[in-house]
Amino acid sequence: MKRNKKISTAMRNKMNKVNNIMLFGVVVCCASPFLYFAYLYMKLQGGDIYGYIQTDAYTLINMIAAFINPFAGLMIDNMRKKANEFQNPSVVYRNLFILLIGEICMLNTFYIFLLVFILYKLHDAYNEPFNCAWKSLSFKKFVEGTSGSFVVLAGYLFVDVLLARIMFFA
Repeated sequence: MKRNKKISTAMRNKMNKVNNIMLFGVVVCCASPFLYFAYLYMKLQGGDIYGYIQTDAYTLINMIAAFINPFAGLMIDNMRKKANEFQNPSVVYRNLFILLIGEICMLNTFYIFLLVFILYKLHDAYNEPFNCAWKSLSFKKFVEGTSGSFVVLAGYLFVDVLLARIMFFA
């Protein structure tokens, strides 16, 4: 009986560490529009940011991409709450994998490493393999659990299409 309590305490401690890492991810994702405006301000050395955004389409699309990241932060926060309730790890794994695919599409290396680190720590805390997220999965369960992550992924893909149009077809 004591051993089970120690295991659950150890798992609770690991989940608290994962919770802190995921909370850091939420804060960083939600701060990305402000960080992008600070970057533009420093790039223009206090010049007219709004005039620059209106004339440079590439900067405008990057700003749109920066405004999608808070929604990714919202999804990370939802997964943090589900992980704290010790719900089924497959839902948490699936959502974070879909967000990871979106960040790979956008080539946001910091967010890619952050999501990989969160997935690694969740794997360590849950002691469940990653393939449990895809086993015996029906379409209805898949859409119910991951619809928010697919909206974020669609936003990232939309920005990628716009960037490709500007780079190659304009």
